[in-house]
Amino acid sequence: MEYRKATAEDIDLISEIRRVQLIHEQAHEEIEIKKNLKTFFEKVFEENRMIQILAEEDGVTAATGAVLFYDYPPGFSNPSGKVAYIANMFTDPDYRRRGLAFEIMDMLVEEARKGGAEEVRLLASEPGRPVYEKYGFIKEEGWYILKERTAGSRAMRDR
Repeated sequence: MEYRKATAEDIDLISEIRRVQLIHEQAHEEIEIKKNLKTFFEKVFEENRMIQILAEEDGVTAATGAVLFYDYPPGFSNPSGKVAYIANMFTDPDYRRRGLAFEIMDMLVEEARKGGAEEVRLLASEPGRPVYEKYGFIKEEGWYILKERTAGSRAMRDR
């Protein structure tokens, strides 16, 4: 498996993966969102606010995940106000249960830390919830928050 950061040239690919992900999460494709997805990804790539990781094998995208960076007003628990939001986590059903999500999550958490985020959070779909909890995210007020830098380390998840 090869892992790489997506580039602006991958926008059509990651837009389609996101659409498929929504369908897998039981969302009904009631409206056409391809244009909106493309516009969103173009904007966050242009603003350098997102890093998306692609796991590829033999030309097939097996899994993906992204970290988006947001600035919030600084607070006592997050003095910088920088927050990293994990999104677009998806593994093709044919590649599940191989640890790809954990590998991608490790990379995304590292990117979040390098980007200065003091808080890493996500919203979890029902299928994703067990993965995030095993990784070390804790549910707080609707969000899942990663409390410790080492929570997702191989040692933790291999217990």
